[in-house]
Amino acid sequence: TKTYLNFRNNLILLYKNLEPGNKLKILIIRFFLDYLAWLRFIALFQFKHAFAVNRAHMSFLNGISTWKETKIKTSQDITQPKLKNLTGYYNGSIAADYFLRSKKYFSELLAKKINL
Repeated sequence: TKTYLNFRNNLILLYKNLEPGNKLKILIIRFFLDYLAWLRFIALFQFKHAFAVNRAHMSFLNGISTWKETKIKTSQDITQPKLKNLTGYYNGSIAADYFLRSKKYFSELLAKKINL
């Protein structure tokens, strides 16, 4: 169940939050990486996990129309003021900056790597 939910929820997160121009390209890459994970599960005789990856993809594909229309209210949506529509991306690795360079706050990231 954990493998299924991890794979399915990651696909949903990507689908709901990526910009339309990048969505298809990144989802194709994600499906390819999931296929590699599926092959690894098969090679290691972890058939339950391989089946969970298949179920996650089928669930995602069957629910695409649902993911378009629904937005789950979070506590942040309720308590935080609405921000203006932000665009752009960070041309670097936030994980590497956090873990290797000890950058704990957005203001510490290099401005030259932020593309708006």
